[in-house]
Amino acid sequence: MKSYTDIEQSKTLTKILPFKSADMYYREWKRDTKDMRIAHVGTADKLDLPCWSLAALLGVLPSRLFDATPKRKELYLLPDSDKSYCFYRQFAVKTKGEIYLLTEGECLVDACVAMIEKLHELNLL
Repeated sequence: MKSYTDIEQSKTLTKILPFKSADMYYREWKRDTKDMRIAHVGTADKLDLPCWSLAALLGVLPSRLFDATPKRKELYLLPDSDKSYCFYRQFAVKTKGEIYLLTEGECLVDACVAMIEKLHELNLL
């Protein structure tokens, strides 16, 4: 089970998330990605590539989304044996809830990264 972002995901998230939201890093003492295989816990230096654990990703994702409608949208995670899902379920006064946004991945880290990208695209992050 993957517990933190891979190098490509980390490169994408550095364009979206604050640097300080990362709780891990890839030591970038050489620019060749072959040398960046081990993620370290702690704060990244300027030459390091920030990396996010599942816990840090969950800290970035809002537990609830609000928009112009009076419906609230709550965050849910669903790990499964084949795929994992991250979704916001929308609740109204007289409904049981319906899916508002849904992302999937091979694991929860992948699903959360996809959700952060989607929320960023929609200006909801």
